[in-house]
Amino acid sequence: GAAAAVNASASSQGATPPKDDPILEEFHDWKSQPGSSVCPDKIIELESLCRDSDGKASIKFNIDNTQKFTLYCPNNYPDYRGDEENFFLEAGPGLQLWCNAVNEFILDRNYVRLSDILSKSLSLYSNDGHKSRLGSTASNCLDSDDESESGESYTCME
Repeated sequence: GAAAAVNASASSQGATPPKDDPILEEFHDWKSQPGSSVCPDKIIELESLCRDSDGKASIKFNIDNTQKFTLYCPNNYPDYRGDEENFFLEAGPGLQLWCNAVNEFILDRNYVRLSDILSKSLSLYSNDGHKSRLGSTASNCLDSDDESESGESYTCME
């Protein structure tokens, strides 16, 4: 739930960022916005946010409650120079094509916001067939969890 997403992990090097960390604030703002017409449910959840001694953040997410990925943020985000450094997304083999597409989206811009990356990630994930194993398509995502027996509304169901 939302409370678990706020609890950032400090298991890797670096300290736990404060609850008013701009990255956490932007993530929660993004989550609170209505979903898109492609899929109304925002199925990306923040698992942890860590910062190294230089203040560089790495964020661990899960998507669709099944796949995990890590987003490395530029130093001093949101105040960074895109011509010097940028975000970088890393994912396991099952998400490699999706990961490459998201990284291309990032590299095509001089400056990109976390919320733009999350929205694009969700859109690409919804459109590239990951949902086909669930028997649904982007056009019939429901805004309801009535179909879900687990009580969670993160997965679009037919």
